[in-house]
Formats: sequence, C-alpha cells, structure tokens
Amino acid sequence: MSVIQPEFDPEQQKFVEKYKGKIVVVKIGGALVDNEDYLSGVLNQLIELKKRGVHPVLIHGGGNQIDMELQSRGLDPKKVNGSRETDLPKMGVVFDVLEKLNAKIAKKIQELSGSRYSGKGAAGYTDATILARRANDNPANYTGKPTTVNAEYFREMAADPGAIPVLSPVCRHEDMKGADATDENGRPVYKNSLNVNTDDVAVALAHEVGAAKLLFLLDGIEGVLDKNGELIKEIDVDDVNELIGDETITGGMIPKVGAMAAYTRKNGSGSCAYVNGRKSGAIVKELFSEGGSGTLFVQKETQATSNAPSPLDAAQPPGLVVV
Repeated sequence: MSVIQPEFDPEQQKFVEKYKGKIVVVKIGGALVDNEDYLSGVLNQLIELKKRGVHPVLIHGGGNQIDMELQSRGLDPKKVNGSRETDLPKMGVVFDVLEKLNAKIAKKIQELSGSRYSGKGAAGYTDATILARRANDNPANYTGKPTTVNAEYFREMAADPGAIPVLSPVCRHEDMKGADATDENGRPVYKNSLNVNTDDVAVALAHEVGAAKLLFLLDGIEGVLDKNGELIKEIDVDDVNELIGDETITGGMIPKVGAMAAYTRKNGSGSCAYVNGRKSGAIVKELFSEGGSGTLFVQKETQATSNAPSPLDAAQPPGLVVV
C-alpha cells in the first residue's frame, strides 16, 4: 500500500524547536483506526515528529469495533449521553477489541518506520498506571472516570528514543489497585478494571504529564465549524457559551468542546486543538506552522475573568492525583 509521507518544510524548524523534547498527546478514534490509509497517514506523521525529537503519545479508541463485536455476541451496545453502559460481559468485549487494536497500531508503527521505532502498547490498567472510579454507584457498572495518573511512568515511556507509546483507555479500578491485572493464564481480570472514555483519558494524561500540546483527531472534519460550514480557526474559551447558545456548537460536540475549554483553562492558551485525522500532514501542520490546520483553543482574557461560573463546569475533568 502506498502511503503519502507528511510534507515537511525546512522553514518549519523554528516550530520544531518549540516542541523538541516535549510530549504531544494525540487522541485517535476507532473510525480512523479502522481505515488503513488514514491510520497509516496519522502514524507516518507521529514517526515524523519522533524523528524531529518530539515525543508523541497516541491514545486510541475503538467504539465502532466494540459496537460491532457486542452485536455479534448478542449484547446490546447501549449508550447513555454518549457513554457506553458496560457490565462485566461487555467489559470482556471491550478488553478483547481494544487489545487487538492496540497490537495492530503498535505493529503498524514498526512497519512504517522500517523498524526504526517500535509501537509500545500499553493500557491504563497495566501496572495500575491510570486509576479510575465508577461513573456512578452501581456496582455492576464498569464504566469509569480517571482519578490518578502515574505521570512519571508515561514521561519515561514517551522519552524512549526507540518507541512511540500506544495507549488503550482501559484503566484499573482504584479500589483494585493492588489486585492482579491478569490471571494465571495471562488474561486480564476484567472485574479489576473500568472502561473509560478515550477523551477523558487523553485529557487526564496530557494534563498530568505536562504535554506541550493535546490534539484530538476528527474523522473527516477540519475542526469546529461555523453555521456556514467554515472552519473556526480559533475559539476563545470565554466565547464557548455563546457558541452553544446560538447553536454553532450542538449535540455531542458540546461536552467535547467543553472538555477542551476546561483543559485550556487549566493548561494555558493554545494547549489543545482539533485536527482533521483524514487530512495528509494535518498534525505536522498544526504543530509546525503559524496558522495550524484545525481549531485551536485559546484564552485571551485573564484567568480571573475565566473563573466565572459557567455551565461548562460539568465538563471539567475530575480532580487528579499525580503519583
């Protein structure tokens, strides 16, 4: 298969220096992972970043693939407000699907880089590196929210000169921190882990490791669009409520944009962006050019101004503990 290599202009070197030696967290959804051309395009760009001294960390979902596997096993892929209802049988499906996708991506990195880099597969449940609590009080619910990130573990993994970390969003239940992650046959112990939304894991990890940039890859969309379908290049976090009010931002994009706004308030103006995951060279352009390629979240006013009460507060990531 022929894959277009990301374009790299020598003039972009001044931008390379900004990110050299720093972590860039990239979140990719299952739809992009499922398409060999789009996945290869994304991974080639991460390889390019690694060659330039940047430390990319890829966090992947697999929602489409999980839904298909649930249906094939006669299980209902039910979601409530965009979050999957996960009981113990479904947790087994989530594990199986994400484990296969993780291995697929890791292997692809090695192939595309000519074995220069290995894809270092991992998950939040591995060695209890990301802990989570149940999203509600139902003991049969295996959907969670991240609470604790072992930041040093992931910093060391990202700094490995011969590897690109590939992270699955399954996390260890915080009450099972000391329990075994696998049984005597080496299989995961599903009841000790929780299924966590990939967006939440990406936000938590990027915040705790001090990432220089958090990028969310969209499936064929340039970024946040206005009512005319045109790309909004920058969104001031203090304008998000207005954009929701006039229905520029609607539906499932409301919590997603809310999370990005909350992340920007915590981590600084320009710390995160939406990028078209299908577009060749979009990640490289977002990082290594003046204008970027997608929608950048900024904060033009002072922190004191942005701390005013907001309906977006519900989208704020939970308090996290660094270990």
